[in-house]
Amino acid sequence: MQRAAALLLSENAHAQVHAALQPAVERFGGLSDEDQEAFRDALGRFVRVYGFLSLVVPFRNPELERDYLFCRALAAIIRDSSAGETINLGSEVELTHLRHELAFEGSIELPGGEAEVTTIYSGTGPMVDPEEQRLSEIIARMNERFGTNWTDEDRLVFEAAAGDLIADVHVQNQAASNDEATFRDHVFPDRYEKALLARIDRNSGLIYEYLDDENLQAVVRDIYAVEVHRRATVARQRTCPIGDLLGPDRESQFLEYKSTLRWDIHQQRKGGHPEDAAIKTIAGFANSAVGGTLLVGIADDGTVLGLEDDFATFSKRGERGDHDLWGQHLENLIRNRIGDSVLPLLATEFHVINGNHVARVSIHPSGFPIYERKGDSQVFWLRTPTSTVEVRDAEERDRIIARRWPPAPQATARRS
Repeated sequence: MQRAAALLLSENAHAQVHAALQPAVERFGGLSDEDQEAFRDALGRFVRVYGFLSLVVPFRNPELERDYLFCRALAAIIRDSSAGETINLGSEVELTHLRHELAFEGSIELPGGEAEVTTIYSGTGPMVDPEEQRLSEIIARMNERFGTNWTDEDRLVFEAAAGDLIADVHVQNQAASNDEATFRDHVFPDRYEKALLARIDRNSGLIYEYLDDENLQAVVRDIYAVEVHRRATVARQRTCPIGDLLGPDRESQFLEYKSTLRWDIHQQRKGGHPEDAAIKTIAGFANSAVGGTLLVGIADDGTVLGLEDDFATFSKRGERGDHDLWGQHLENLIRNRIGDSVLPLLATEFHVINGNHVARVSIHPSGFPIYERKGDSQVFWLRTPTSTVEVRDAEERDRIIARRWPPAPQATARRS
């Protein structure tokens, strides 16, 4: 093994490498078909896992590196021929030329005349995200398709790795810098594999199933990449420098600006629309699956207005109000309009930007539906990609609630 590894590091020693590997190949050939398949599987797993781990942690054991080189070369020789011919692009293919071919030449100008443009929605974007499937249904389909026997509890392995990524500051920054498609295809796969490998000792069987099946990897990626992107984006909003959240066109499904909480700039009076808008946004974020961030004292274009107009509406022993009174007023609004149960979901911080006070209100997702009380009626607010809307149709509201807070599965007795 040591001689073969040394030859593998040498140039123009292909014949000697094959000669050094021949004893191992002959011993492999003497195994039964079943033992050959088991050995090939174990060898391939070692090569893949070592290759992954070598990217995560430094190895200073020359014997382990020697074993890896030997096993990788041996795996290439004894691979299953029935799986089809494969090509090592790193050693068998060399790019020497690129050819550019003209596929079209002409004008792409739109034809003249009048026409009517219609949209699927009202022009404000879809009211809700595409309907998501229940995880239990997805697991059942994956078991049928891939021959696995996963349960709802097994998903905790993947959710734990996803949680590690959400808490990772680097992943949070990458989520903020990339759209969902780019994050899913180029950022998430390597990061997620490393997060899984960090838990390999506790969940080796489940993780090996994932690592060994590219189709299974694609399905798991589609399930978790979007969730990690959204949750990591919101997690970053709670802790990043406040300036990173300011600017034109920065509002999103997870970030909302409000100029004031109490002072109506247009009516020049306190109360009314600003308080209604803040409560609506907080309830919408609480009803969403990931929560969100409300910045108060910021105009719609991202410029800093400050909370000074709000502070002026409060008095404390004849003095001008401050952020303590502002925070107390927000708590009272929440308590009276949407209930005490929402208060633990909120975390409020105050920042000073160029002498102006700004409030960052972080809202965590609720474990149950949140309603705003309006007289004798209740309003369910839903956060959409473009705004916060009231869901008035009872059947539609019930469907949204059932999808967002699915009922716990009922326990069934087993007959012996």
